[in-house]
Amino acid sequence: MGEVTRGGVLFPGTDHIDQWNKIIEQLGTPSALFMQRLQPTVRNYVENGPRYSGYSFNRLFPDVLFPSDNNEESRRKAAEAGDLLNKMLVIDPEQRLSVEQALLHSYIHVWRGNEELNTVSTWV
Repeated sequence: MGEVTRGGVLFPGTDHIDQWNKIIEQLGTPSALFMQRLQPTVRNYVENGPRYSGYSFNRLFPDVLFPSDNNEESRRKAAEAGDLLNKMLVIDPEQRLSVEQALLHSYIHVWRGNEELNTVSTWV
């Protein structure tokens, strides 16, 4: 969702280590609780690397990326899109919005009706 919103790769690393560094630079160094769950070698790498506070969500995704018409419904949809994306961009999977929670988010409900909830897809 973030890449579609931005129109490009969010964390364009040259390898997995460079990508990790780009992620924590933008989202912030993970909490100590999260780091306790990492493998010792990974934890050592992260703990001995630079600490980042991360960018504000508005810096990562300025309001201009969530265009809205000048009506209340359109502004609500834009705000809900930003809220959903913000809750999805959390490094710690235990703190990140789950798929089930994302599907119940008010932004998703804008695009999906209740009648679609329990229907079987006929797409092949």
